Amino acid sequence: MRRRLTGEELDEPRLEIMPLIDVVFLLLTFFIFSVAMMVRADALDVRLPSVRAGETVERAEIVSVTVLAAGEVRVMGEPASLEDLGSRVAALSEENARVLVAADERAPSGALLRVLDALAEAGIVDVGVVGRPSGERGAEAGADGSGEGGA
Repeated sequence: MRRRLTGEELDEPRLEIMPLIDVVFLLLTFFIFSVAMMVRADALDVRLPSVRAGETVERAEIVSVTVLAAGEVRVMGEPASLEDLGSRVAALSEENARVLVAADERAPSGALLRVLDALAEAGIVDVGVVGRPSGERGAEAGADGSGEGGA
């Protein structure tokens, strides 16, 4: 059965709220994911040592390898062993990807050397080491190069 519309029903504007709710939820989802991706770099508790030399890296595809204070190794935030480190980094890195190694300043220097050696054995020789520029917060501690807990 068909219903006839009268003149009043034709002139009355209708506000469809469902598409508006869909758009609001899409925007909310977008902003939540954006904030989560911006904070991801600070997820690991790594205190970078300050450096005076070096250059900043332009934004590109980056594969991060992190050496924590206890000497643990992580690839893109996930635990990794030295044996499978080279294969995991090689699988993640593309031709134009940059491999960056960030070592906590409290980590043993041997752990950093073992990571660099494992990457070199896997054929990954274009590796950058991440540090904090001199003069930033926390640069006063150990700025003279004396380090903590001598041998």
